[in-house]
Amino acid sequence: MNLENAAALIDRLRPPDRKRLSSGTPGAGGAKDFRRLAGCGLALAVALAVIGSLGASLPWIGLPLALAAMYFGALACRELGHTSRAARAAGLDVILCLCLPSALVASQWLAPQVVPPVRAGFEGLHLLGWAIVVFVLGGVAAVDRAMLGRIGLRILLPVLGASLAALVAGGIAVALLRQDAVAAFLLEVVPIMAGGLAAGALPLSVGYAAQTGESAGAVLAQVLPSVLAGNLAGIFIAGLLGHLCRQPQPGAAAHRIAPDAAAASGREVALALAALVVLHGLGAAIEAFWTLPSTLTVVLLASGAALLGLLPAPLRRGAVAVSAFSARHLLFPFLWLVGMVILPWDQIVAGFALTRLSVAVVVVLALAAAGFFLGRLAGMDPMEGAVIAIARAAMGGTGALAMLTAANRLSALPFALLVVRLGGALTIALALQCASLLRP
Repeated sequence: MNLENAAALIDRLRPPDRKRLSSGTPGAGGAKDFRRLAGCGLALAVALAVIGSLGASLPWIGLPLALAAMYFGALACRELGHTSRAARAAGLDVILCLCLPSALVASQWLAPQVVPPVRAGFEGLHLLGWAIVVFVLGGVAAVDRAMLGRIGLRILLPVLGASLAALVAGGIAVALLRQDAVAAFLLEVVPIMAGGLAAGALPLSVGYAAQTGESAGAVLAQVLPSVLAGNLAGIFIAGLLGHLCRQPQPGAAAHRIAPDAAAASGREVALALAALVVLHGLGAAIEAFWTLPSTLTVVLLASGAALLGLLPAPLRRGAVAVSAFSARHLLFPFLWLVGMVILPWDQIVAGFALTRLSVAVVVVLALAAAGFFLGRLAGMDPMEGAVIAIARAAMGGTGALAMLTAANRLSALPFALLVVRLGGALTIALALQCASLLRP
């Protein structure tokens, strides 16, 4: 992939309102973003104040105001990412969108009487299950099989070797730091390489919860700090690698090809929506008859269909379009809703411990070291092999983009995205299967 194709790919990955940061007068764009952030924050504060003052005396006004607070709060968190590149690269805007509503509920700034009806609607409509299907199918549909065939063992060797090395190093770390090493391994090491938040931590948490009998929110609160810590450690270490070796060795980079950028038509989107309904129904039916968690079923079916080439091109384009639309316009309100109704604040606070952060650093260092040496063995630029391996710890495509930007290796972005999506899906499937075998 040449520099023009890489720049075009990166431009397509940005939401439309984020593109304005790259053009025009920087000062004017920054001031506009800051005004939007301030306006959303003020609207959120007003909604919370009205809920607190009138929620008890006028119960009928609580629900619409809670939804308004969800919208303005999610918009404020998203605008924070647009205003601060550092916050978006580290995934802090996403984490804040999850943690802020949980803190508001715990401090009762969101009146207690408005949370139960929102929770009832969230659970009654099975919104979490639908979101998992959308993002998992969209993520694996975006994997380019032609690219997968071209890179072959050159990228497979460093990625697989680095993943195994990271699992071993993380397992040793949790064994030294934790009494219950098995639970710590599943909740601290595996989530780092699960492929991000929407398509990684969420389905992993739901799958664990179905097997252990805990609530999905409680499991997500334990998983979330590891996902954030791994993303931050990956960006930092990738930046160090980029500083040590600024240019790849001539001829050592893997072959580049640009992914299909064709836009989806209305018919293809409708086909993708029908496929989402079928996939969700299959997951529920298999769980009812074979006691296999629906999350694991969705991941296995979607990943298998993508790898075997069973997804026709129109369905793939439609699935990617639906997933991209949901990520741009619905993901932040959905994450706010998750934080408000199922994410316990006390477990979030307990999760950010020094031991957990140490495990994340050990996992990312193992990814980098194994990717470096195995990349050289596979005939790649060793720094490029290390950075692509580090992408296993990324919080989705945004985290991978941030890591490669820090390492000055944007030409490897298609392979990093493939590693995040496909590697994350396979990690979830294997982790849920291992958890079911290890469950007493």
